[in-house]
Amino acid sequence: MIRVDGIHKSFGEVRAVRGVSFDAPDGKITGLLGPNGAGKSTTLRILYTVLKPDQGSASIDGADVVAESLEARKRIGALPHGAGLYPHLTAPCGNAPIRLRASRLSVTTSASSIEAEPWSGLSTV
Repeated sequence: MIRVDGIHKSFGEVRAVRGVSFDAPDGKITGLLGPNGAGKSTTLRILYTVLKPDQGSASIDGADVVAESLEARKRIGALPHGAGLYPHLTAPCGNAPIRLRASRLSVTTSASSIEAEPWSGLSTV
C-alpha cells in the first residue's frame, strides 16, 4: 500500500504540494488528477524518493520514503515520463519502432504481475 499523509513541498516561494493525503491500496489502480502545476509530479517524485517532503510523511508498504528510502525504492517501480523509453521500443523481429494502442491490448492483472497480450494488427511508425 502507498500511504501519503499531509505532505507539503515548496521551492522558494512556490508551494508545489500543500497537504496532500491519500491511500493507494494494493491491487487497485490509483491516479493523480489535476491541472498543470497542481503538484502531481512533485508528489510522485516524493514517493519515488527523488525529493524529500518539507512536511508530512509517505510510505510504500510501510517503508518511509525519507527514513527508509532504499527500502521504499525496492518496493515501487516508477518510469518517469522523461525517461525516453518509447522511442527505443522495437518490434520483436526487427528494428522497426512499434506503436501500441491500449484499445488493442487485453490486460489481465493479478496480485503479483500484469500481463498484456497484444492483438494482431500492431502498426509500425
